[in-house]
Amino acid sequence: GLTVSGILHNIGSKDAGSVSIAVLDGNGEIVLKKAIGSIEAPLDLVPRRKEFSLVLPRKAGKNWLLTVDPENTIPEIYDGNNSVLFSKIK
Repeated sequence: GLTVSGILHNIGSKDAGSVSIAVLDGNGEIVLKKAIGSIEAPLDLVPRRKEFSLVLPRKAGKNWLLTVDPENTIPEIYDGNNSVLFSKIK
């Protein structure tokens, strides 16, 4: 299957614990989910990043979405940057 790789960033003032990412199909159903672990807060202004790689079980369909924190368990001031449509991934 297709491999999707990327880098997650924590730009907040608190550690992000138990971070997970998921691939959702066009109906919002989880196709694949992966635990990433925690990402420290960048309190010293040095970015904290975590790389990930996923192998999709099948070809991505219309309106598939890659999303961070799919259950919305991590408190955030802004979560509008947590998802991207597969059609936007290069």
